[in-house]
Amino acid sequence: MAGDGFMFRFQKVLDLRDQQERALEIELAGIDEAVARCKDSLRRWQEARRALLDQLADARREGDWLEHANCTAYLRHVRRQVGRHHADLDALGLRRQAVRAELEGAMCSRKALENYRDKLNREFLHERERAEEKIIDLHSARTYIRTEEAM
Repeated sequence: MAGDGFMFRFQKVLDLRDQQERALEIELAGIDEAVARCKDSLRRWQEARRALLDQLADARREGDWLEHANCTAYLRHVRRQVGRHHADLDALGLRRQAVRAELEGAMCSRKALENYRDKLNREFLHERERAEEKIIDLHSARTYIRTEEAM
């Protein structure tokens, strides 16, 4: 479009919106990756909790109270980790929603600017075409007048 003489005066703003959109997409991808890592870690802690509960039940059956006390202490730690991971997932979910809303706003803004640019370009091309037609009409009229005067 730049080669046809059209200059969009808000091109820098449009470029900025495009860069913001890309940055938000990258941030959203990073959040999605963090969510996946957190879910994986949570799954491992939940598996450890299940195994620990089985180990605790075995220690009770066998009457090994030292093992039972150790398992109980470690179970508290595991439960704190599971709770922390749930809280982290909730926080990441909220951050993801905020970034997604911001991304939607940037996309709408960029699209509005692109539509405005396209509208102005169409108007510019239409005006240029009308000017060219006017030049051709004037040239035709001049040629006609010259041929009439020559006769």
